[in-house]
Amino acid sequence: MKTEARFEDLFRERIEDLYDAEKQIVDALPKLIAESSSATLAGALQQHLDETKEQVVRLETIFEGMGEQPGSRRCEGMQGIIGEGEQSIAKLKKSPVLDVAAIAAAQRVEHYEIAGYGIACAMAEMLGQEDTLLLLQETLEEERDADENLSEVAESILSGDDMGGEEEEVELVELDEEDEKTKRKSNPNATRSREKWHGSNDSHAAVRPLRCDDFGSRIWRSPLRGRR
Repeated sequence: MKTEARFEDLFRERIEDLYDAEKQIVDALPKLIAESSSATLAGALQQHLDETKEQVVRLETIFEGMGEQPGSRRCEGMQGIIGEGEQSIAKLKKSPVLDVAAIAAAQRVEHYEIAGYGIACAMAEMLGQEDTLLLLQETLEEERDADENLSEVAESILSGDDMGGEEEEVELVELDEEDEKTKRKSNPNATRSREKWHGSNDSHAAVRPLRCDDFGSRIWRSPLRGRR
């Protein structure tokens, strides 16, 4: 039998849904952080984990203002999104590919939250719950910022500009340069012969990896970036 439809009841259900979703995210993010090969991505996820814990506290404050306790409602939507993301990442080795897969999973989470907090803000305003509206708007802004930040990290990884894990590469290059200097001192004729066929060090230094920009392509950006 259908019950009478009331915005107050729908609003409470939405808040309970968001509350359980945030708790699921608190449990899931540490796994993504541990699997990330990019220090930049790990830092972005850690920052949002800290924010998510504060978002849980805000929702608890909202429940207190309503004179109620959070129920046992399970957010099946978030459960499905997180589960799908974990499955796609579990089969990959730690790498930039895994990092991009993790970002894709994390942004699906963000988009779910943006939609959920957006309608919750609209209903809070309609119901005249000004204090609740301010708390929800604060979280909504954080979710939008997190989505934008993840898009920037993805762009950095896909374009090869991400600096995470490059320290070892720099050290290896420095060692190679030292070896090259030693070889030149011991056998200068071999060095001149090699430069004849392969070019000088200056010309070699001008070579750089191809990037998407070289083909006139633009890195995909979330359509939600920049919206406020």
